[in-house]
Amino acid sequence: RVIENDGKHLQVCSAILYSHTRYHVKDHDYPAVVPIHVGQELSEGKDLTDDDKTVRGVLVKGLSARDIELLDVFEGDEYTRDEVSVFPLSRFYPVEDANTNDILSQSEPLPDRPSPGEMEPAFVYTWAAPISTLSPDIWSYGVFVKEKLWRWIDKDPSDEDQRDYINQRKDMGGVTIAPVGGEGQLVEAKGETAATEEQKGETVFGHPMRKYFGFAETFVNLNNGSFGATPLPVLKYCEDINRNAEERPDKFFRAAYKSILNTARERVAKMIHAETDECVIVPNVTHGINTVLYNFTWKKEDIMIGFSTTYNAIHQTLQQLSDREPHPTYSIIPLAFPTTHAEILTLFRNHIRSLPRSEGQTVVAVIDTIVSNPGVTMPWEKLVEICKEENVWSLIDAAHGLGILNTDLSKTQPDFW
Repeated sequence: RVIENDGKHLQVCSAILYSHTRYHVKDHDYPAVVPIHVGQELSEGKDLTDDDKTVRGVLVKGLSARDIELLDVFEGDEYTRDEVSVFPLSRFYPVEDANTNDILSQSEPLPDRPSPGEMEPAFVYTWAAPISTLSPDIWSYGVFVKEKLWRWIDKDPSDEDQRDYINQRKDMGGVTIAPVGGEGQLVEAKGETAATEEQKGETVFGHPMRKYFGFAETFVNLNNGSFGATPLPVLKYCEDINRNAEERPDKFFRAAYKSILNTARERVAKMIHAETDECVIVPNVTHGINTVLYNFTWKKEDIMIGFSTTYNAIHQTLQQLSDREPHPTYSIIPLAFPTTHAEILTLFRNHIRSLPRSEGQTVVAVIDTIVSNPGVTMPWEKLVEICKEENVWSLIDAAHGLGILNTDLSKTQPDFW
């Protein structure tokens, strides 16, 4: 299923990977392979047995470049494909003649550690996500077979659950979204915003989540950033608020509204690690950034910095401020893709240092967390660090970052976000 062919060109054998161990991924059946030093950190100094310091597995030979590309996408950014040395324990079998249980049984008992000349080069997917997502319990294949394997056996080639899961991973393009509560989990709300019975439980990101949006059956939405795309449960909650306002207008606007507003601010503050009093609700990000920019007392020698990828509405604001008295300079940093975060950081620092500076001058940099077009992540935290070093105000356009990027403003401390 994953490599999109019958795999008849593949051969397999039993093998052991030394100096690595395996742990449970929280809320999932599958394991994470990690180097020994990571395992010891996770086990908080607890001694690992010789068996714990190995990973038994199946060595696969004959994978094409396309096969490996598809496997990389399926495994996603939770893992990295690392080159290792493994010890083969048997001859290779054609994959159609192989039985995983029979192959793995050939690694019992644990053999003596082989010499370097008996090892074979191979690749293994090692865990790259934070170790906080792992349980400190050693993962056991035997326990997996006894208790979990039934969930993963494809009894029918037309099994829709299996097909949908693989399609979802491919649709994600190797990017695994893992908010608190588990991968792609819709967390049940409490109180008056509690989910309905239909909304409870886990929904993996991908095709199954379409039912939570109001798109027409024949419409495929490729622009999730500019217009619409509000989840139906959110629309329902907005409609409830509007209905309450219309039923008792004076009571709502004079008494109830402020409490609802403050609750929203508290929830956003917790999400981005900020103080509630620092969070202000605005109609949209463009409105908020305009509010900030128009509240600077600009002087002719002041400078506003943007990128060639700055959102057009913000670009127009910066240009208008420069066009009117006292005409502060609007300085644009050109970005050409493909590029790297390191190149962007160097370009940004060099650009700032090339600007004419004077005492009492105001310099403001508008920085995206995620560029609107093209949709790429900016190294905005590092850019904020440079702003602090170079005495530049940092104004972060986080329109596309909220809910996508993990954000801790208590650490980053931009001037405006």
